[in-house]
Amino acid sequence: MPFLEDYQNLVTQFTEENNFFSVQCVNGPIIWPNGSGVYVIWKFTDDNIDNLIYVGATGTFRRNRVGNIVFGGGNFSLRSERWTPYKFCETPDCGDYIYNFRFGPNYGQNQRANQILVDAYQFSIPYQDLLIHCFSITSDHLIYAPTSLESRLLTIYLKEMNNQHLPPANNKL
Repeated sequence: MPFLEDYQNLVTQFTEENNFFSVQCVNGPIIWPNGSGVYVIWKFTDDNIDNLIYVGATGTFRRNRVGNIVFGGGNFSLRSERWTPYKFCETPDCGDYIYNFRFGPNYGQNQRANQILVDAYQFSIPYQDLLIHCFSITSDHLIYAPTSLESRLLTIYLKEMNNQHLPPANNKL
């Protein structure tokens, strides 16, 4: 099944479950939904595969210190604290790049220390040009864990691109 067709089926499924949120970005901080799951970043619109910028997940199942499996460790709103492989620039120290989504880090292991520099990233997209879809996934979702949906989306994208491309801000599957 082509990526966009599969993607729209997932949007419909998660919408019917009240677990889909579309975030229209403006020239200000992003207002994320509560919770964890998968977030998909589009440039302008979701009706062209070439506009897909990034697919990511937040929230994991892990074994705790006493050996029990627990769910947690993520929230959509924590995405703004990352600096690699992308950065949501929302603080004044971002200078001219405030309210831009930046990706393609240039400083490798020193990215954290250099994340606010003008040349810190190869690409920048102003927030008002972004559309973010959030697929909310809790521990009791019947089908998916965040990483399984993220992997599914990236795999279908990769296969449609003949194993030659991932979304431009994604570095691995």
